[in-house]
Amino acid sequence: MFKWFKKQNPKIICQDENYFSPGDKIVELEERIRLLEDQVRELQQENVETTNSIYEVANSLDSRIDILVNALQH
Repeated sequence: MFKWFKKQNPKIICQDENYFSPGDKIVELEERIRLLEDQVRELQQENVETTNSIYEVANSLDSRIDILVNALQH
């Protein structure tokens, strides 16, 4: 049934050593997506940590300002 398929010589699309088949490109893009997703997760975690640090500093400053204001009022 598929004798014609087996007899045909595969056509060479490109002899360039740097040529990537569509399948190779898909694998490369999937790996790049995984790397970017990992970077996004890392950046999100850093963002949470930075935000928490900013709140800690803001709370500390508020407390110090309250202490100074109370000291000046008495």
